[in-house]
Amino acid sequence: MATLSPEVVDKIREANKKDYKAQAVFFLNAAWHNITETQREEVYQMSLEFPKYDHEKGSNGTELNMTQSFALLQKLSKTMTALELKAQLRKVDIDANGEMALLEYLIFAFNQDATKVALAPQGSATPEEQAKLEAAEANMKALSKLFDELLAAQLSVEQLKAEAQVCYFFLFFFFALQTFNMSYPP
Repeated sequence: MATLSPEVVDKIREANKKDYKAQAVFFLNAAWHNITETQREEVYQMSLEFPKYDHEKGSNGTELNMTQSFALLQKLSKTMTALELKAQLRKVDIDANGEMALLEYLIFAFNQDATKVALAPQGSATPEEQAKLEAAEANMKALSKLFDELLAAQLSVEQLKAEAQVCYFFLFFFFALQTFNMSYPP
């Protein structure tokens, strides 16, 4: 790996402070056009896999310690010796803190240029646009909840309708018997 400028290492360190999901988003923002759809799915899967190995913080974690990193790398790679795993971790660990962040792993795994990833735009929403986006997301959640409630109500109405049809059948049958009994006395 080429020597990285202090600016790039600082940006990587800053991104590594984010939780695993945010690191995956950071990587995808930077590498979207450089990776395939299948690889994008792999990024998502890795954002789910890292928390499984972070026994202390889970999905709120930011980096795996050396033991956790070894366990994950062992699972993802062919069987390696401890020395081979340690060498691989050194290649992955851009900020050289002895831990492996998801972002560092993704840069390594997908052979991306760390400088380009670190310096890539990460969204350009103004505070007003961000507020609109958050409002739209809140509206979408509310609409989704309303849709679920309407769907449940529709199912309830359909169940009541089915029950009413059964009642109607029995009433019809009862009145038919009454009519039959009245018309044909024993």
